[in-house]
Amino acid sequence: MDKLEISWSQSMPVWWSFFWRATVFGAVAGAILGGIGGVIVALIGKPELAATIGGVAGYIAAIPVSIYCMKHILNKSFKGYSLRFVKDESM
Repeated sequence: MDKLEISWSQSMPVWWSFFWRATVFGAVAGAILGGIGGVIVALIGKPELAATIGGVAGYIAAIPVSIYCMKHILNKSFKGYSLRFVKDESM
């Protein structure tokens, strides 16, 4: 298998594929989990913490979403190329 030096024009579609998915799906998951967390905290009588807990829950939701997005793009093809992990035999 040939090892290619990656150019900027080759790396940008990979970055964009990850970025838009992680941003859109992370925002949706974050809004849902953040909203649920905020409502729960408000219902238990701590409305001043609702925004903080909602924000933290939203950030936490974005972590598994970004992992899923990365896994997804590792299985995609980009203009005839695909990303592969190849064991470095010198290690």
